[in-house]
Amino acid sequence: LTTSKAGKLKRWRFGRDAWTTFTTDVPLKVGGVALAPGRYFVVLELGAMANSAALVFLDPLSLLRRDSDASRADQTEGGFVVPVAVTESPELRSPLSLDFMADQKDLRRLDLTIAFGPFRVAVPILPERGGFAKVEPETSPDGVGFAGNPNPFGDRRGGHARKPRGSGGGRTQLAVDAGLEWLKNHQSPGGFWDCDGFMANGDTKKGPLCDGSGQPQYDVGVTGLALLAFLGAGQTHRDGAYKEPVRKGLKWLAAQQDADGCFGPRTFHYTYNHGVAALAMAEAWGMTQSGVWKAPAQKGVDFILAAQNPYKAWRYDVKPGDNDVSVTSWMAMALHSAKLSGGLVVPEEPMEHALSFVKEMTDETTGRTGYTKRGERPVRPEGREIAYPADESESLTAAGMLVRIFGGENPKGSAVLKAGAELLSRRLPVWDKSAGKIDMYYWYYGTLAMYQMGGDAWNQWNTKMIDAVVKPQRTDGNYRGSWDPADAWGEDGGRVYSTALMTMCLEVYYRYDRVFSTR
Repeated sequence: LTTSKAGKLKRWRFGRDAWTTFTTDVPLKVGGVALAPGRYFVVLELGAMANSAALVFLDPLSLLRRDSDASRADQTEGGFVVPVAVTESPELRSPLSLDFMADQKDLRRLDLTIAFGPFRVAVPILPERGGFAKVEPETSPDGVGFAGNPNPFGDRRGGHARKPRGSGGGRTQLAVDAGLEWLKNHQSPGGFWDCDGFMANGDTKKGPLCDGSGQPQYDVGVTGLALLAFLGAGQTHRDGAYKEPVRKGLKWLAAQQDADGCFGPRTFHYTYNHGVAALAMAEAWGMTQSGVWKAPAQKGVDFILAAQNPYKAWRYDVKPGDNDVSVTSWMAMALHSAKLSGGLVVPEEPMEHALSFVKEMTDETTGRTGYTKRGERPVRPEGREIAYPADESESLTAAGMLVRIFGGENPKGSAVLKAGAELLSRRLPVWDKSAGKIDMYYWYYGTLAMYQMGGDAWNQWNTKMIDAVVKPQRTDGNYRGSWDPADAWGEDGGRVYSTALMTMCLEVYYRYDRVFSTR
């Protein structure tokens, strides 16, 4: 790399195999160039004249699916161009470093200094208004950003989640960004996601509107899933680039809650809707500690407790007498997040009873968890049993594993959890519709469970999951950022369901901390 190049400009990445990411939640002046709040990839552009250079801030969404990994930084175009001077000291040979320097007595200016080899680039950063809060620079494998406050919900940071090693780096985050953008673009004006009418919110200038409608009785549930996708990326009504969509979604969800705390009408299988909505509201309260969400979050928990069968679990109504692992998993997840959030009343006994039921449904030898009977295979909607064979899925095993881990069972010493992980390892994610192998519900729970397991089992799952999820993401017109509802439950949840679940799969690296120190 030299600072004098003949011919056209050339762009260079800073990291060896990853983008350098810059995030801000406030408008900035970077070297005199206005930079709006958001997340950017930063590259260095070298000119034809000696020491002529610029920092270029690129929009990650515009790079999505254009073979835009960091190795192709020199092929990028556009962006916010900030002219800078490059100084060269041949006697210095520094590893790549990115530093923010500030006078803590005068926080009206920061200086960003980038050093690499014998070269130095420095640029002033000023807020459009006021000053900066006291900050510490934070470096991650594919980015640099401002550190936020510690959060009980994994490593979600102020609208921009930090991605640890093994995450898939920029590739997975580009897909998350695109998924959130699609969800934002297809939110109804009233704040909810319309399971069978979301396509009306598309833009005809981009081409045909989306297909992939679901069933209208699941509007509450898919709205909860969409909100969980935003919250999983650190996006709240206070932080991030999607404050308004999140605020409107939560406000609509709270308005659907009845006097007993149930979210949505009590129609067909309504406990699914409630479990997902209660989970979203608990996380919104936990991440923001905003009083506006505390009451609906607590009421949501209270209804879960009221609906639980005595000393057992949950199914499709209040104390219906029968139980199943699928509904129970959503309820247990909601209780877990409510417990994490702090400030909500969540007794220990309901989770203990749920854990006992999951153990009752699990074959301790094989590790397989059944639906309503021990060790049985997952169910399929009527008429879809042949197209989506139950033998291709371990969704309930994955859900059961997660309940056990969140209930306190340590993967390191659990033979049944290890057996379950072995079952999942034999059914790794593959996007193959013709063979009936696509099961987004399974991949969602499997990704959460295997991340908690850690080790080789997780590494193997993670590699296959990234390949199965990222490649099929749509890149065309109104579909851009979404996933086709191509699994057994796609006709029920529709495109909003599939897009929210797949986005959350790719957020696993920072959505929840590992309960135990598994790596």
